[in-house]
Amino acid sequence: MFPSVNQHIRLTSFEEKEEAKQYKTTVADLSNDMIMITYPIDEQTGRTAILLDRQAVYVSYMNQDGNQYEFSSEVVRRTKDNIPLLLLRKPELKDIRKIQRRNYLRVPVMLNVDFMIENTKHSARSVDISGGGLLLLCKPEITFPEEAFSVTIHLPDQDIAAKVELVRQPIPQDNGLLKVPLRFTQIAEGHRDKIVRFCFAKQLENRKRSTM
Repeated sequence: MFPSVNQHIRLTSFEEKEEAKQYKTTVADLSNDMIMITYPIDEQTGRTAILLDRQAVYVSYMNQDGNQYEFSSEVVRRTKDNIPLLLLRKPELKDIRKIQRRNYLRVPVMLNVDFMIENTKHSARSVDISGGGLLLLCKPEITFPEEAFSVTIHLPDQDIAAKVELVRQPIPQDNGLLKVPLRFTQIAEGHRDKIVRFCFAKQLENRKRSTM
């Protein structure tokens, strides 16, 4: 249940009088009481972050069972092996929590979706969408990262910005395209509600068409 070596994880820090900040990092090693990670990268600025000793952080990651887990920790100290590392306090197994996901209505719909990977803009079409994520149909030459990336979903009356990550590896299709399953990792609740309302409206529209 612990994150594994070389696994990408996300840190969230809650600094006094400041908004929560999110960072991406990689597990370099594990010991009985410590998790060693590479220096975190600020997801907004792309710069290496400075986290102080005893700073509280929230750790989240996807395990090999496909479920998302989280736990509270703190920065213990810096160290240097072959590369500079941060040491996080390793939690007890009982303190690792499985993130429960809501079941959202998913509807088939073609929407234009733009996304950024390594400062390059790409465009694709959705196959379906829900309040929890979406399935894209993309060109095969696009290489998707393991960490979260930004998307813009063009609903009929509003553009929705969010961050997403892969649920599993893209699925090659007979037509040469890829089906790419994505889940939302960061999305404003108002935007999620907009997607949920869109899905219910689309379902109602599809039902009316099927009875005509």
